[in-house]
Amino acid sequence: MDYDNIQTLLDKYFEGNSSLAEEKQLKAYFQQKEIDPAFETYRTLFVWQVEEQELSLPSQFENKLLAEIEAQQKVGFVRRFLRHPMSKAAAVLVLLTGMWWAYQTDTATVEPGVTAEIDWEQYQPKTKEEALSVTRNAMVMLSKELNRGTARVAKEVVKVRQLGRVD
Repeated sequence: MDYDNIQTLLDKYFEGNSSLAEEKQLKAYFQQKEIDPAFETYRTLFVWQVEEQELSLPSQFENKLLAEIEAQQKVGFVRRFLRHPMSKAAAVLVLLTGMWWAYQTDTATVEPGVTAEIDWEQYQPKTKEEALSVTRNAMVMLSKELNRGTARVAKEVVKVRQLGRVD
């Protein structure tokens, strides 16, 4: 294949307008031992796709995964408690009593006409630097939370991968 044809197919591929036949042509081209050096950076993408399509889960993976899930599930006290009809009625009674108590204490503490106006102006940043600092702190906090979530997901992925390797 010539340079212009591959470049056209790559452009269509990255724009999302390529057909399956054109993608097969690209994959076949990048499987060759010698390709144009200008396209060498794309080789890993297409070789990876072909290699990943050849992978399959080990036999009995689904059974092992389901067995592990069942082993981790434990019927807790709350589930056993809510199986009986009288316990359901008691739970509803406790819930309604709690709601009534919360409503009574909420309405009893607020006296009519005694409410405080919140002055939101004191929380507004005064300068651009202060606004930048507040925004930067918010972004740092968001980044930390996202990183913590990513770490948790990574741990779970490792657990799932280990389930596939256990024989």
